[in-house]
Amino acid sequence: MKILIIATGGLKDTVIDPEEKKGQGTGFKFDRFQAEDLVEGVKRAVKIFELPDVWQGMMWKAMDQDFSWHRSAKEYLRLFERTLAGGDN
Repeated sequence: MKILIIATGGLKDTVIDPEEKKGQGTGFKFDRFQAEDLVEGVKRAVKIFELPDVWQGMMWKAMDQDFSWHRSAKEYLRLFERTLAGGDN
């Protein structure tokens, strides 16, 4: 589980901060590459860590995500098929 990341690239899209989804996160993000932002992120993570049920829920949610190539390949195939069919469905 990625606990604390700077919100860039693919991690920005795949890590869900609990502030984004009302406690349903998978990790903690910060936007600026600044010490203050890192410290704030760590403080938020420690607060959640002190709530074992919430922390466990985040861990399970993070571990349950599927970022495999198998899943991605299926999504690309669907996209290509829709494109070839000329539809938006």
